[in-house]
Amino acid sequence: MNFPLDLLVAKWGPTGLVSLGVLLIIFGRLVPIIFYNDMRKQRDEWKKTAEEALKQNSVLLESNRVADATFKALKRVAQGETEIT
Repeated sequence: MNFPLDLLVAKWGPTGLVSLGVLLIIFGRLVPIIFYNDMRKQRDEWKKTAEEALKQNSVLLESNRVADATFKALKRVAQGETEIT
């Protein structure tokens, strides 16, 4: 959106500027700083939570690999196979 600001001020004066501000707020181009800071805070919290979840998932995957290998070895022993790979 490219507004000719000088034309707007010259033609409509302060009323034009206020109208422009209201239009920008309505169309979501201008966000109050309180809402913006709140959105940033929520974003940072979710990012931290996602990073922690990824770390937990990697630990769980490694535990799963160990458990899988253990159960496969137990199954081979139960079936009477003597060679463990």
